[in-house]
Amino acid sequence: MVAKAQIDGDLADEIVVMTNNSMMTLFDFATGQPLSVASFPAPSQDSLRPCVGDVDGDGDIDLVAGHVNHKLASRLFLNDGTGHFVAGPHITSSFPVASSRVQFVADINNNGLPDLVLYDDSVRLRLGSLGFSLPIGPSTALPFARTLAVHDIDADGDLDILVSRGSDGRMEVIENILGVGNSRHLLPDSGYFNGDFGTLADVNGDGLRDIIVQGDGIYADTLRVVPGLGQGLTACGNPEYFVARPRAFADLDGDGDIEFVGPQVVLNRVHTPATKGQKRQYGSGKSGSGGFLPQIGATGPFSAGGQASVTVSGGVGMLFAFGLQPSAQANTPLPDLTLLNSATSTSSWVLGGAYGVAGAGTITLPYTIPAIVSGLTPYHQALLFDPGAPGYVTATGGLEISYP
Repeated sequence: MVAKAQIDGDLADEIVVMTNNSMMTLFDFATGQPLSVASFPAPSQDSLRPCVGDVDGDGDIDLVAGHVNHKLASRLFLNDGTGHFVAGPHITSSFPVASSRVQFVADINNNGLPDLVLYDDSVRLRLGSLGFSLPIGPSTALPFARTLAVHDIDADGDLDILVSRGSDGRMEVIENILGVGNSRHLLPDSGYFNGDFGTLADVNGDGLRDIIVQGDGIYADTLRVVPGLGQGLTACGNPEYFVARPRAFADLDGDGDIEFVGPQVVLNRVHTPATKGQKRQYGSGKSGSGGFLPQIGATGPFSAGGQASVTVSGGVGMLFAFGLQPSAQANTPLPDLTLLNSATSTSSWVLGGAYGVAGAGTITLPYTIPAIVSGLTPYHQALLFDPGAPGYVTATGGLEISYP
């Protein structure tokens, strides 16, 4: 997967992948299955990961595809609102150099419009506007610096930029100052490393954000993790290295730590199942209006006193849903639904989302895990009111959570 967003206006995420050297393919997962596939030409045979964002300010998600050679231009693909893309201009003419590669789409100046973070032998910004008409933003004057991540690194409410200097491989943080200025902060020297892209996440469970950087070139199979030592921009420890080529970072096993996901998966064992619990989704559920299949999931870590949450999605916006929380026992399916019997408690909610819109209904329920559940394995499921479904009810599959 190279990009994910709600692209065609159906309130479900689509993914964009490179299917060969000259095509990008859009997969639509509106009902939980890849129902439709659309392919369109990439900017070149050497296109790089597309970025997603409402580049032209018309309310839908557009694509910006870069080139593997940063000397060559990015190409803009404009969305007509249905997921159909029209090839737009190469992003070159507004810049004082021959071409510029878009690396990130993000709202840098907090005005509600996505901006472009570009590279043309220096890190530059193009501030977004309706109609995509504003001139280039300021250059950071970092020769040969590559943008690794755009993230609120100093936790002050705006987005900062993490870059890797081509001259010596050291990392710098470009601190965002009110969206109009910047200040550079050099991270402690930890040796040369040619970085490609990165992110920030707490991978060691100490409550501090760590820097994760995927290598490039001779470092393509190497992942560098720089642990955070405090809240300051430059409070970093000695790096650790892993053999991996991740393209994404996510908590795959629901234990509260971050895994590295790519051709290989590197499982993080900071929080182990023996101490942090586990979750499991099962059963088929029942689809409703528009073919949407409601989903139920949870995030951990699942330990006594911890903060967890359960999310229900895929219902009809602003309508009722009911949750079943049975005691620890095997699930007993009932006709046509993956239901559970002998529920010890029930709850009801009003889903969020646009009223009456199929697939828009969602709700996230945070909770503090009480000590009394230690050693138990309760099962959960949600029933959702849906006027367009047979019997006016749809259902999620089951969710099993085991507490240590």
